[in-house]
Amino acid sequence: MSSANSVESLGTLQWDIIELANHLRQERLFVTSEQQNLQILNEKVLYASSNLAQQAWITAQQRVNLNQLIMSKPYCTPASCCQRANTLENSNFIDVYKYLRYQTCLLYGEFLGALRKSPKLLALCLVEGDKLLPDSVQTIVQSLAAGLYGSCLLPEDKILVLKLLKHLMLLQIVPSDNPRRLLRHGTCAFSRFYSVFHESLFSAKFFLTAALHNPIVQLLMEDEMFLDIDPDKAPIRFPPSERLKKFGKEGTAEYEMKLQRYRLWTINSLFHITQRFIISIRENMHCFPSSVCWLVRQMAGLLGKSGNVDSKEVHAMCTDLVFTYFICPAIVNPEPYGITDAPISYVARFNLMQVGQILQMLSLMKYQTVDNKTFDLYKKFDKDSVSSIIDVMVDGATEELEDEPNIIDNNKLRGLSRSAALFTETELNTLIMFLQTIATEATVDIASRSAVFDKKQLIDMLSQLPSGSLTTNKLVNNVSVETTSKKGGLLGKGKGRGVRVSSSSSYSSNTTNDGGDELNGTSTPEEESVDKNRQDVLVIPFGPNTGEFVGLLSEQKVLCTELQSNMDNHSVNLNLSDDISNVHDRRENCDVERTENQEKKTRFSLSHDEGIEVLELFKFKQYAYKIGAESYH
Repeated sequence: MSSANSVESLGTLQWDIIELANHLRQERLFVTSEQQNLQILNEKVLYASSNLAQQAWITAQQRVNLNQLIMSKPYCTPASCCQRANTLENSNFIDVYKYLRYQTCLLYGEFLGALRKSPKLLALCLVEGDKLLPDSVQTIVQSLAAGLYGSCLLPEDKILVLKLLKHLMLLQIVPSDNPRRLLRHGTCAFSRFYSVFHESLFSAKFFLTAALHNPIVQLLMEDEMFLDIDPDKAPIRFPPSERLKKFGKEGTAEYEMKLQRYRLWTINSLFHITQRFIISIRENMHCFPSSVCWLVRQMAGLLGKSGNVDSKEVHAMCTDLVFTYFICPAIVNPEPYGITDAPISYVARFNLMQVGQILQMLSLMKYQTVDNKTFDLYKKFDKDSVSSIIDVMVDGATEELEDEPNIIDNNKLRGLSRSAALFTETELNTLIMFLQTIATEATVDIASRSAVFDKKQLIDMLSQLPSGSLTTNKLVNNVSVETTSKKGGLLGKGKGRGVRVSSSSSYSSNTTNDGGDELNGTSTPEEESVDKNRQDVLVIPFGPNTGEFVGLLSEQKVLCTELQSNMDNHSVNLNLSDDISNVHDRRENCDVERTENQEKKTRFSLSHDEGIEVLELFKFKQYAYKIGAESYH
C-alpha cells in the first residue's frame, strides 16, 4: 500500500514539475516579449526625440531668417532669404564621427558639454564679447540657443538658460549706471538672449495664443478706421477733401464740434478694444510661463537688493520684460507667433500698435503721469488694471530671492536629457574663434566683477581642443566605420532626416523609415539637385557615455538601488540580529555587482496570482517529496 502511495506521489510530483516548467517557460516568453516591446518603445522615443531636436534647430534658423527679412537687412534680399529657407529645409544632419576623426569628436563634444554646464563662465564671455566683438554677439547667442541648448525644449535646457540669464543680469543690468536704458536699447547680451529665449518657449506661445487670439480676431473684424491716441494726428488721417466733407471748414465752431465728436468715438473704440485685451490677459495669467515670471522676480529682487535703483525704475524694467519685449511684440506682429494666420491690413496693424502703447502706459501709470493730451483716454481705465499684473509677479521678490530656478511646467519631455549639440561647421568655428578672442584679449576688469571668474578656466578648456579649424581635422572623403552603439537622450542616431549617407562613402547603408521606404547610399537625379542646395549640420555628442534605456535595467541593479534607497531612508526592517553587521558588506557587494559586465536578467511573472501559484508549487513539491520519501522507507 505504501509502495502504491509512493508511486502516486512521485507521479503527482512529476506532473507538478511539468506544470512548474510550463509556468517558467511562459514567464520567460513574457519577459522576452516585454524586453522586445521596451526596446521598440525606446527606439521610437529615440527617433522621435532626434527628429524633434532637428526640427527645432531648423525652426530656430528659419525664425532668424524671417526676422532678418522683416528688418530689411541690406544683405537679406527676398531672393536670398528664399534660397536660405530652402537650404535650411534640406539640412543634412550627420553624426560628427562621419565628419571628423574620432579623438577630435571626443574633444569637441567634451568641450561643448563643459561649456553648456558652465553658465557663469559663458555669461562672462558674452559680457566681454559685447565690448570686444559686439557685431558677433547676436550670431553667437543664436547658435548657442539653438545648437547648445536646443531651443529650450527640455526642462534641463531651460534651467541652464535661466541660470545663464541670471548671471548676465548680475553682470550687465544690476551694476549699470542706467540699467533701464541699457535694457531698452536691446543690444546687450542679456536683451539678445532673453529675446531668443522667450521666442523659443512653448509655454510662451501657449500663453500668447490663449490671451491674444480672440481680441486680435475681434479687432480685425471691426471697421478699418485709424484709432489715434494723439488727438492732433486724427485730422491728418483724411485727405483735405474728405476732411472738409467730414469735419467742415477748419477753424469754425462746426469743425471743432465734429472733431470733438470724432475724438470721443475714437476714445470709446480704443477703450473697448484695449479692455478686451486686458480682460483676456488677466483671465489667462494662470498659464503665464513660469520661467519668464521667475526672471522678472529675479530682476526685481536683484535690483531692489542692490539699492542703486528706486522702486519706480524697478517696476518700469519689469514692465519692459513682460510687455515691451514679450506681450506687445506679439500683439503688433501676431503671425510669427502663430496667434492668427488672418491677413492684417495696414490700418489694423496701426490699431494693434496703439493697443500695445496703451498697455505699456497703463502698466507705468502707477509711477508716471499721463500727458494732458491723452488724459481723456487713460482716465477711462482702472489705474491698476495692468500695473497690478506686475505687482503680483514681483511681490516679495526681494525677501524670497531664489538661487535656483524652479520650473513647474507640465512637460511631457521630463526624464529625457540632451546628449549632443547641433552646429554647422561655420557656427562651431565662429564660436571657437569668439572664445579664443575673449581668452586672449579680455581685460582684467571683468575679474573684479566676480571673484569666482577665472580666465585660466577658459584657456584650459580651449587648450584641450585640437589645433586648427574643423577643416584641418576632417576625415578623407568623410568616410568612417559606422558604430552600432545606440545613443540615449534627446539627440541620438535616428532614422529619416539626417541619416542620409554621402555618395562618396565607400559603403552603402540602408535604413527604413516609418512608411517602410528604403533609403540607400545611391542618390537619384532629384536627390543630387537637392544635395547641391543643402548644408551639413554636425550632431556632436557630449561624451562617449550614452546612458541606459528606460525600463531595461537589470534585476540586480534595481534591487541594489532599492536597498540603497531604503537604507538612506532608514526604513529597512531586519529580522535577523546578525543582519545589522552585514549591512555594510551588502552595500559593498551591490556596488561591486553594479560594475559587472554579466548581469542577471530581469524576471517578471505573468501576474501577481501566478507568481503566488509558482511559490505554492515549490512548497507543494517539497512537501510531496518529503511524504514520498517517508512512505518509501
